[in-house]
Amino acid sequence: MKTIRLDAQVIALQLWDTAGQERYRSITRQYFRKADGIVVIYDVTNEKSFLAVRNWMQSVREGADPSAIILLLGNKTDIATNKTRQVTPKEGAKLAEEYGAKFSETSAKSGEKIHSSMTLFACDLTKVEDEQKDSVLSLAASDDELKSSSCCGGKFS
Repeated sequence: MKTIRLDAQVIALQLWDTAGQERYRSITRQYFRKADGIVVIYDVTNEKSFLAVRNWMQSVREGADPSAIILLLGNKTDIATNKTRQVTPKEGAKLAEEYGAKFSETSAKSGEKIHSSMTLFACDLTKVEDEQKDSVLSLAASDDELKSSSCCGGKFS
């Protein structure tokens, strides 16, 4: 559980790490079916990791709610040099764009851009939640208008 403070709000992020293992694929579909947001991570120094992420992104697209926020993170920037980097930021951004995801590169080891990425992710989650609340309030207002109007002399109760 990771908590992030946004202004006066405290956001709790529940994070599940499956390490990209195939044996978790059916289980994770159950988790992200009801998830508000999903973070998919690959290793920028391992092209196989990046290729596997495409399958995970497809699973997310098929199983997640369309309003779910998706964040694609390239990790291990702390050890990525011109010689060791196998996935460019441009490739990561392109994949994220294909799936309508946000994108960033980070280092879990050094902490580089972890906090800022998670904070922006939490901000996006709260925006979607606020929009959903507004649409529910709008629907409730429309329902009240229906109740107060009459059709053929009758009223909804």
